[in-house]
Amino acid sequence: MDSTTVQHVRHPEILALGDAGSTPNSKTGAAVRNQAPVLVKSLLVAINGAVPAARYSGYSSCPLTTARAKMLLAEFDYPLRPAPSHPFIDSTKERGDMWLLKR
Repeated sequence: MDSTTVQHVRHPEILALGDAGSTPNSKTGAAVRNQAPVLVKSLLVAINGAVPAARYSGYSSCPLTTARAKMLLAEFDYPLRPAPSHPFIDSTKERGDMWLLKR
């Protein structure tokens, strides 16, 4: 599977996401949430016989509990660069509100 278009490399009529896909990243809800729009755009383009242009960056997110009622959110892309989804919240620092969000 092409990890950026979520399209099978030998069978272009097959697209997959989440656990059914073979993307080389964590299989999380956050990853699926970012793969789904790419899959839909790729599917609509593939139906018309064109090459998909939508790209999935590899974004994934893993909540890490660091203490009782505290956690941080590890957000990253394929090259494992930080990929924060909220620019005004530093999710790399442990926070009580992140723990509430996870619960």
